[in-house]
Amino acid sequence: MGTGVGAGEEAGAVLARVEQWLAAGGAVALATVVRPARVEPSPHPQRPEHLEPRPAGTVLALGPRGEVAGALPCRCAQPAALELARRVLAGAAPVLRRCSGACARRPPCAVGPEVFVERVDRSNANLVRSAAASVRAGEAVAVATVVAAPDPAALGRHLLLWPARRAGSLGPAELDDAVARAARELLRAGTSGAVRVSGAVEVFVAAHPHRALPRAVPAATTATTTTAGTAATTTAGTAATTAAAPV
Repeated sequence: MGTGVGAGEEAGAVLARVEQWLAAGGAVALATVVRPARVEPSPHPQRPEHLEPRPAGTVLALGPRGEVAGALPCRCAQPAALELARRVLAGAAPVLRRCSGACARRPPCAVGPEVFVERVDRSNANLVRSAAASVRAGEAVAVATVVAAPDPAALGRHLLLWPARRAGSLGPAELDDAVARAARELLRAGTSGAVRVSGAVEVFVAAHPHRALPRAVPAATTATTTTAGTAATTTAGTAATTAAAPV
């Protein structure tokens, strides 16, 4: 369960769709970019087709009826990722794989993104809802997911981490503790990335730093005062302000 999608608004939009599908009783497949595509330097970086690929943590969600939310970096990788998502949604095991295809970029991707595909259903839906609630509220949260391990049963285990609490588990307590330390460092830095633990277990951390949300704008109020028999009407309102706050 990655969902560390650059801007919090984009992550929130994908998570909101996933929540809707889960609430309707369906299962969802999530494809999360663990390592972005590697693109050769372009002589014309300002052209749209030469934009840098999205960062690690970008997610694509496949709904129970084939609906798609989000998008992967380098659309050339999306068909392969969607095919993996369909297989996982049909019951295949979670998988970490390099995705690539015919690239329309100029110059093309040298190496496609490495993507982890997992299934989300009633068994782990509560963790998705907790992460989604924090992202919506602008609360700092990191989602740690086992993407590679000697034990296939460990793949897709999740640990949610806030600055002062956590939920879920990746397995042994010492693994949770080690990942928690590394994940909170990434969260403070506002960076998503892979963490190698004990040389054999790899965990991807999707970091969602604290975001200051816009304040609600109160409705304009109208006050009427009377002085020397003359009525005067004034309108007052408060403008919304948005301030960036450190993690």
